[in-house]
Amino acid sequence: MPRVKADRSRPDPRTDFSVQKKNLVNLADRPPEERRRIAKLGAQARIRKKEEKMQLQKCMRELLDMPTNKPKQKQLLKSFGFNDEQLTNKTLLMVALFQKGLTGDVSAIRETIGMMDKLDMFEQSGELTNNVVINLVPVGSSYVPGEREAEEIKEVENYDPLSDEPEIPGGLDEWDDWEEDTYDPE
Repeated sequence: MPRVKADRSRPDPRTDFSVQKKNLVNLADRPPEERRRIAKLGAQARIRKKEEKMQLQKCMRELLDMPTNKPKQKQLLKSFGFNDEQLTNKTLLMVALFQKGLTGDVSAIRETIGMMDKLDMFEQSGELTNNVVINLVPVGSSYVPGEREAEEIKEVENYDPLSDEPEIPGGLDEWDDWEEDTYDPE
């Protein structure tokens, strides 16, 4: 069967973005009922995507909670001191991350430290929070700083980095002859 050559005189709308842009209509230029329909389709797509993600998370949790089935892996976990109930894929994954960190893998070390920080936060407060608390002053009322806060504010407002001497342990006398220190490779 002979191949049909593509007509090169007209741009291909799948690859020519200028053709695609001509077909686009700004959402603000569409009628309200069409905007609602498009928004509804977008909301439905987001819900489907979230449900898919939840299914994947559920599947991963089930896999991690399953007991490990290879004798070599069980032996490794037991060598770390885990009992039979703790011989799960989750424990195996954490041991693998730990071992990777011991080799100097920076990303594994960061991940382990991040997990430990979250665990510490949970143990201290009983909940994991990534919140920033901002205390707002209600409209109509004014904030009156305490004596210590007023002093701190005054120090910050009056600080001049160009005129103030930096505080150096042992005083500046130790640092006066630093210009004479030179490196002589011979």
